[in-house]
Amino acid sequence: MPQQRTLFNLQVGDVVQHQSRDWIVENTLVFDQEGFQWQEYYLRDGAEGVWLVVVDDDRIELSWMHQVPPEEVSVLFPLRDELVFQGIRYRLAEKGIANYRKTSRGSQQGGPCRFHDYVAQFDRVLSVEIYSASELPADGGEIEICVGVRITPESLTLLPGDGRSVYA
Repeated sequence: MPQQRTLFNLQVGDVVQHQSRDWIVENTLVFDQEGFQWQEYYLRDGAEGVWLVVVDDDRIELSWMHQVPPEEVSVLFPLRDELVFQGIRYRLAEKGIANYRKTSRGSQQGGPCRFHDYVAQFDRVLSVEIYSASELPADGGEIEICVGVRITPESLTLLPGDGRSVYA
């Protein structure tokens, strides 16, 4: 019998139901910042992908995030305490360095990641993750920027999968 899934133990192949759609967990990232941990899950429904970010910091905070196309990334640099992106003004809520561990379809990788988390009105969020030692995008590190909104745990249904990606 499969283990019951929670927001903290989703695995590749599991199903996350949100707004009448079935999203398949394609990979998982666990971040650790000096003992404080949070999870990010990359979910797919057909060709569309989203990130489900799960943070438990006195209360559970969930974000439903869409990745910003690479050609739009440079408009946010240099990073500041306040950013305007797609007409929305975001303010820096938190930044730091964490180590991450990524699991996807049987492979694992990890290392350091700089992060900058921004918030805006109406539960909007923007996240910048730089997978390198520098804050400059030109140093060869991978940069991922996502925008989205906060959601409630009640808006999700979690179902165990068979441990395999349906998109592999």
